[in-house]
Order: sequence, then C-alpha cells, then structure tokens
Amino acid sequence: MYPELDKAVKFLSNVLDSYSTVFLAVDQGRLKVVSYHSLGNIAYRRSVPLADSGVYAVVLKKQRPISIDNYDRDATEFFFYKEDPQIKSVAIFPVGKSGIFHVDSKRSYLFTDRAMKIVKEFVGIVEDLMECIAFKLERKGLFFTLNVLEKGLSYAIKGDIRGLMEILAREAKADVAFFAVERDGNIFMKEFIPEEFKEERPISKNSILQKIFSSGKPFFSDKADELDDPIFWEYSHLKDGVKSLLCVPCAGGYLGFCKLKGSKHGNIKLLMNPLEILVPLLGRRSFPKDMDPVTGFLSGSSFERLAGGLDGHMLDVKLLNIVEIYESLGPSGGDEFLKRFSEVLKKVVSSRIKFRVFFGRLGPHHFRVFVPGDLGEVRDLMKLLRMAFGNLSVCVGSKSVRPNIELRHIC
Repeated sequence: MYPELDKAVKFLSNVLDSYSTVFLAVDQGRLKVVSYHSLGNIAYRRSVPLADSGVYAVVLKKQRPISIDNYDRDATEFFFYKEDPQIKSVAIFPVGKSGIFHVDSKRSYLFTDRAMKIVKEFVGIVEDLMECIAFKLERKGLFFTLNVLEKGLSYAIKGDIRGLMEILAREAKADVAFFAVERDGNIFMKEFIPEEFKEERPISKNSILQKIFSSGKPFFSDKADELDDPIFWEYSHLKDGVKSLLCVPCAGGYLGFCKLKGSKHGNIKLLMNPLEILVPLLGRRSFPKDMDPVTGFLSGSSFERLAGGLDGHMLDVKLLNIVEIYESLGPSGGDEFLKRFSEVLKKVVSSRIKFRVFFGRLGPHHFRVFVPGDLGEVRDLMKLLRMAFGNLSVCVGSKSVRPNIELRHIC
C-alpha cells in the first residue's frame, strides 16, 4: 500500500540488523500498523486505541525516543506480535505527531548511541513521507464525514431527529441510537433505535446519562462496560451490554449512539465530526428568525429568548473603537470589518467549545456569547480571546485596523 515506506522500513531493519522494524501511524485516536519488516509473525494493519499511559503515548507526547535494554517482559504487549518472540532490546521513536517507529532485537544492549543516532537521522529523512501517509489516513475520516453529511443534511434541516438517527447509526454501524430529553429533573427517551429496547419510564438517578446531561458537554467512552453507573434502565438487558457510548448535546436534549459487547466493525466516534455540522442545523427550526444582517448573529431580543432559559455562562464582548473604525473605513468597509471580526470571534470560541454555543449582537458594538460548561472553561476561553484579539489586525481594502475589545463575564 505504501511501497516507498516499505522499502525505507526494510532498509532501516537491515542497517540495524533488527528482529522487527514497525511503523505505526496515528489514525483518529488509534495506532495502526501500516508498514513493517520482521523475521517473525506480525498482525499487519491491526490497530488499537492510543492509551494515555502507554509507552507509545509517552513518546508521542514528549516527542523523545525511548530505548529499553535487557527487555524482560512479554513482547505481545506491543499488540502486533501474536506470540512472544523473546525480545531483548527495544527502541521507539516519534515521527512528529503522525506516527511511531518501533525497532527491536533479540540481542540485549543493541541500541547504542550510534544506532540511536542512525534511527533519528533516518526519521528526519522520511518525515515528509510520514506526513503524506498521515494525510491519506485523515482523508479516510474525511470521506466518512462527507458521506454522512450528504445523507443526513436533509433530515437535519427538516428537524427529523429519528431519520437523522437512523442514517448516523447505519453509517457508523451503531447497535443502539437514542434521543434523550430532560423533563422535571428526569431523563426520558423520546426516540430509541431499536424501538423494542425503549422503555417509557425515566432513566434511573444513578445513570451515567444524568451526569452527562448535567455537564452539557459531548461524551465518548470506548470502555463503557467499565463505568460504575448503568447507562440505561437499571434492570434492562442493555445495562451491562454497552461497550462504547457517544453522547452529543443538541436542541432539546442529547443524541446518543452505542456499540454493544461482541459487535464487530464500525466506529461511533467517527460521528463527532459530522455531528458538529448537523447538530446546529437540527435546532435551527426552533431558532428565532431575526438575525443581525452584518454578523449573522442573533439580534438582542432573540438571543435573550433563546439563551435565557439555559444553564451556562454569558460573555460580553464590546468593540470599543467601533466609531473610529466606521469613520476610517466608511459604512461598507465598517460592515466588512464587523463581518470579519464576528467570524474570528466565532472561530476562536468554537475551537474550544463546539456544541450549544450561541452568539448575539445586542448593540452596534456589543456582542454576547452563551457558553455552556464550568467557570474554569469560561476563564480559559477569555484568556484565549484576549490573546487572539490582542494579536489581530483586520485588513479591509488597503487599510489594516486592530480591534480594541473589552471582555466581561456575566454569571
């Protein structure tokens, strides 16, 4: 599949006289074997989640190689060995953030300073090749996102939650899909796929769904069977059968998807990217129609009606030099500046908090943002906004203007 990389890996393996040389690429939170040269039997193209505490994760995070001499553990912990080949030396190198080079040997103390230097030089030479491979892997996720968007957009625009759930569940091969709502402090399933699993009574108070609703944030776990709390009804046959769980807040509740124990294929986490686009469309039918024509933000009264009944925080953003901007740029130039200013504001906020964020324009220079989450996140967001606008200069025509903003948190 990657002949240039295969040749490079084989060359490195021969130079070092290693038992195995393996390149593992980072692919959507997982490590995947994409090329290797070995004297033993390797599970080619197998992938595993990139655990935060694993040795590969440490190498990627710190961007430093690790060498282990006199290795005395079972080498099947590296997941691509089917049987323990009695490895005695291991060296692991980061290739930027895109992958890992794993080299090992049945001889102790193989990786001298000279050998480590050879691998480091080699990694530098082929780094461009790794970027190309990483792009191909990312593009697979892009194809999935585009396919889901194409099939799901019409349902989201119409507000057809069940139709959208069916599309998303089918494309990600989810075993269970649901739309949950909260009424009087209790959580109920408004929609459930398969329908026969649905129950009319509220979810138990010790359900993990109660905590997810309280957080107001997206949630994903591929170890849902290890969670202490039940997910659905306490006596349901689904109680201990869920392996992976994805929940995303949307207008009026949460969309959720599950994989059950024993089911194969599919990856519900891939739904995160298309949901970022589809969820705002799903709630658009309930949005007020009076929008600010320049920024596209909600007008003051509409913003207050929409965000007033929600739990969260408000950020006031005031553009203090708006008069000077319009005097300098003229009416059309001033509007163009405001349009670009609002785009930057939206992009910065959305880079940190993607769901259930609303933007309003309360006056000519007065903007307000509704932000879900805790106070710590809001403070971090304010620091990020100050940094972004402190370094921002907006070009309109031949003129460059810096916005002068004032930020304030409203409880």
